[in-house]
Amino acid sequence: CGLSGALNTLLILALWAVWRRSGHPLVWIIGLGSLLKIVAETVAGQALLTQAAWASVPLAHLAGWMGGCTLLLLYRSHSVRPC
Repeated sequence: CGLSGALNTLLILALWAVWRRSGHPLVWIIGLGSLLKIVAETVAGQALLTQAAWASVPLAHLAGWMGGCTLLLLYRSHSVRPC
């Protein structure tokens, strides 16, 4: 339906928020697992965990994942830090 890229962006942002609160290593495992899934989908040329009536676009998932990382980098680079 075209929302998978945006959902991957939100996943990265949510994982970052959870990491800041908990520091739990499972957050990194989930993030790495999502990236490995996207790489596998890109290599396979199709979604691995879902079946839909429309074609999957794995590069949209990767773009969303990278977009989330980019937003975090921008946020962190513009954060106000105490003197």
